Amino acid sequence: LYEAITQGDDRVSPPPQSAAPAATRSGYPLVGRERERARLLGAYDSIRSDGLVVVIEGEAGIGKSRLAEEVLKHARDNNATVVATRCHEGEAGIAYAVIGEVLQQLPSRQVMKSSEAALLEAARLVPELAMEGAPEPASDPGAPARFHEGLREVITTGLAGSVPGVMLVDDLHWADSASLEVLGYIARRLEATPVCIVVAWRPEEAVGRGEVTNLATAATGSVKVTPTRLGLDDVRTLVGTDPTAD
Repeated sequence: LYEAITQGDDRVSPPPQSAAPAATRSGYPLVGRERERARLLGAYDSIRSDGLVVVIEGEAGIGKSRLAEEVLKHARDNNATVVATRCHEGEAGIAYAVIGEVLQQLPSRQVMKSSEAALLEAARLVPELAMEGAPEPASDPGAPARFHEGLREVITTGLAGSVPGVMLVDDLHWADSASLEVLGYIARRLEATPVCIVVAWRPEEAVGRGEVTNLATAATGSVKVTPTRLGLDDVRTLVGTDPTAD
């Protein structure tokens, strides 16, 4: 697959286009999650020189996306760069779909601070990033390492700022293997890179996918939050809330 991309093979599907990220679900209040929220925001605020991977793990409908939204809002309120994407069931065969969407969302002014070599590698997925012309086909033994390092540099440069940027990948259990490989590469190299990678997954869907569950354990630094089911009073509060009400 990597060889097909570096050789400019037209059979490789480009990342799906999206007008706006659909990784958060606004409207519902946060109920019964004060402890988890405090831990997530505390983890983000603790970032100094090294980056961090934050994992939100739980069954379907437990509120992972709503918790992740709190991290994004907190980061935005602090003027951080934020990008968010969601993986979809049945799209694991679209290579580099997650990474392509992330690259498309990063602020171009910040991304262009990357080296020309890194931009050229990233242009294999998003051609608009090439400063001059299209990247040449690459088949030498060092090509995969340059490709991954180029993606790492462009993404972390795009997230850089006076406060740590945040990249959210929701429903990671449905991510394509190529994107997971790149995310793992970045997660293992967060020294002196103050960014926050937030991922959310369902453990029952991640069974047998070590590249998902190993993302946090292989990271330079990580925090894991596992929300449990709400109590009866919290459920009543949530059910009684109409997010469309004025």
